Amino acid sequence: MQVLDYSAGFPGAAAIKAAGYGGAVRYIGFPDRRKCTSKAELEDFTRHGIGMALVYEDHADDWRSGYSGGVAAARRARAHADAIGFPRERPIYMAVDRDVVTEPEFRAAMDYLRGAGSVLGREWTGVYGEHDVCARAASEPVGESRGVARWFWQCRAWSGTPPRMFGGRHLYQYAGYVYVSGITCDYNDVLRDDWGQHTLEGDVSAQEVWDHRVPRTPDPVDKRTDAAAWELLRYTNEMTREVRDVVLKVFAMVTSDPDITEERLRALWDEQTTRQAKLVIEGVNAGIAQKVEDALGRVQDADNLEEAKETALAFRDELARLLAAHAPAAAQEVNA
Repeated sequence: MQVLDYSAGFPGAAAIKAAGYGGAVRYIGFPDRRKCTSKAELEDFTRHGIGMALVYEDHADDWRSGYSGGVAAARRARAHADAIGFPRERPIYMAVDRDVVTEPEFRAAMDYLRGAGSVLGREWTGVYGEHDVCARAASEPVGESRGVARWFWQCRAWSGTPPRMFGGRHLYQYAGYVYVSGITCDYNDVLRDDWGQHTLEGDVSAQEVWDHRVPRTPDPVDKRTDAAAWELLRYTNEMTREVRDVVLKVFAMVTSDPDITEERLRALWDEQTTRQAKLVIEGVNAGIAQKVEDALGRVQDADNLEEAKETALAFRDELARLLAAHAPAAAQEVNA
């Protein structure tokens, strides 16, 4: 299942559900700001049976304020959450929205989460951030135990290329956007049944989302619901999107055809990924992913720009052959 996060407006729960998403993570803490959720939006989500989780962020450097800043931020978030009727026994993700690099920066971020935990309770403290932030927050010593956060929302940004995945994440935010009701939204994979949403009962399930999206294809995959199958679906979806974004950038660098735009290629890729869902599950994209990694390595090792361009062009031809073998319709569209 995937959920959204957004700050530019209110798409509405009906539109979110109709688009196939299971809910959203919404900003909290500033009732007068457009980016934050409201009692009306929470009630709208509840009526439509989709989940809402909460994140606090005033600005991208909140975490630099350390322990006292975490206390103040969590109090503000908790007060707003209480005012709209959000359940207390639900986490609030505290944003660390930067690439944290130095040890002093990590200490400030961990102290910020400690401060938030003193208000929210450590069991209800979440963190939004890149791989290293999530990993450090999970392992940071706290007395005789470890972890200044218990809920983890990893972002693609600053997590490396290819991205390093923190094993304990509940949510994973991609780079890129989707549009629902004209509102620009980030999109996220849900990795746990409980991702911090305000209600588990009546929540849109991964099975329902899959039923909504896949039966429109001529040969849908077997909709198994056991945990191993859903983990495989999640992994291949995550990998496919990462591969897609890299491949499209290579195409954009080397093509001279104005009709072959990144937007058109993205639409074709997504359409064919859905049509070829059975092949995705069987691991076709694992092979493509390795070829992308190898090709990018060759481009990086090139001695000059001309050699790098030739390498990218050769990979484009190789990818076209893969498309011809596994997704003929897409290859015809690209060649056209």
